[in-house]
Amino acid sequence: MGPVNRPYGKPGLLWLALGGAVWLACMSEASDVPAGRIEVVVTLTGAVAEPTDLALILDQRFRVALSGSGSAVFERVKGGPHRVTLVGVDARCGVRPGLERELVIAESDTIQVEFEITCSSTSGLLQLVTTITGSDHDPDGYTLLVDGEPRSRMEPSGVHQLTLPEGPHRLTLSGLSANCVVAGGNEQVVQVTAGRNTEVAFAVECSPVPRAGPGREIAFVSDRAADSLHTDAVYIMNEDGTQVRPLSDTLSRDHFRPAWSPDGARIAIVALTPTLALAITVATAEGALERQLRMEHEISSEVSWSPDAMGILFTTFSDEGCSQVIRAQADGGGETVVLSDEECPPRINAFSYSPDGRSVGYLRGDVIFGNVARVVTELVIRDATTLERVEAPCLLPGASNGLSWSPDGTRLAIDAESPLASDLFRSEIWVMDLEAGTCTQITSGLDDGFSPAWSPDGSRIAFVSTRDGNPEIYVMNVDGADQRRLTTHRGTDGQPAWRP
Repeated sequence: MGPVNRPYGKPGLLWLALGGAVWLACMSEASDVPAGRIEVVVTLTGAVAEPTDLALILDQRFRVALSGSGSAVFERVKGGPHRVTLVGVDARCGVRPGLERELVIAESDTIQVEFEITCSSTSGLLQLVTTITGSDHDPDGYTLLVDGEPRSRMEPSGVHQLTLPEGPHRLTLSGLSANCVVAGGNEQVVQVTAGRNTEVAFAVECSPVPRAGPGREIAFVSDRAADSLHTDAVYIMNEDGTQVRPLSDTLSRDHFRPAWSPDGARIAIVALTPTLALAITVATAEGALERQLRMEHEISSEVSWSPDAMGILFTTFSDEGCSQVIRAQADGGGETVVLSDEECPPRINAFSYSPDGRSVGYLRGDVIFGNVARVVTELVIRDATTLERVEAPCLLPGASNGLSWSPDGTRLAIDAESPLASDLFRSEIWVMDLEAGTCTQITSGLDDGFSPAWSPDGSRIAFVSTRDGNPEIYVMNVDGADQRRLTTHRGTDGQPAWRP
């Protein structure tokens, strides 16, 4: 599986106020990555004096203050879904068309957003408080309807403010997970008084989610519940995309690259430690923490399990900069070098044992220079005991990061760039049949099909595609037919891992 493509990296901040204009730079991790631009204009009119505590917030993370009417520019915003929120509006002011804007930006694109604030003595401020209890909490949040019209998104738990005209209003909380209900009903009628604050509370109760169980669940990574710089968390869903829930309430931040043990009883995930180092965390299938391994080597790719479930594999770099495969004992007993690549500097991007433990497969990428420099990936297959090479069906056409064995060990699903010039740098899913000696591209033109994961019964492959505007998880038959979308969230979903 390749890494989740986040809508933007963890940026640095820079702001400068000059008169009525404000600039905010959201620097991506790589300065040469194409990025978009969001221009925000705030105008304020009416009888109430201009407030001094207005602020614009991008994705609940980056805040810039305004003294009244003014503008802000969010620079270097990576492509994908985003939310711009205006806060600090006086209770006597209304905002057209609302306090929040949800938008999807393409890389190198510019989007303009306007907030029109009109102040009078006929509006009041409504403050909504949502609380959530029980288990398997709703991971997606809710939609708030005001008088039957969708108004804004609500987090599963928190405080939300909006300005409404004086008078009665019908508030409805919709979009709850099937296992969650609102105590007393999801609809309330409130009386808004001009120039005053009115508080409304919704208490959400969630019951345990029926779990599909071994062989019928998919783990994946998402930033859908992002409320700080800590964005990635591991989620579990049933194989049909229903009953999405966090792996654990305690393992809810900075966890990614999930890998199931061969018996499906445990899951290994990569965690970002407080020192910003990467470590492997081992948990039960129910999300109970077993241990965090003390890492001796630096992790440079996703993890996988050894067939005996006693070791967890990952790649790293030697002191000379060459790729190595490391086996970390799942019980925390230390690390050993399993394989050192015979050539350097080609990088090992993924490594995995076949289900029967007789073979190992890994992807090694190299840059081929010509009229255009291209990354070409080689699939290397070795006998697990002798480490002798086994002939692979073909040379992959471009960069590749994801590798998944079929349950019977006779085929591999791999993502790699399409060989077509028109699809340059677009990743597609390939199936290699080791017995037949064939290599078949099973997706085409889907805007980055990557991170394949084989189902335990061998009939389907889960993968990631950006065809609908942002990374979502799909499933298809092994011949590429019957492609169906499993996740439908404005956040970034990726790295599917099918539970054995």
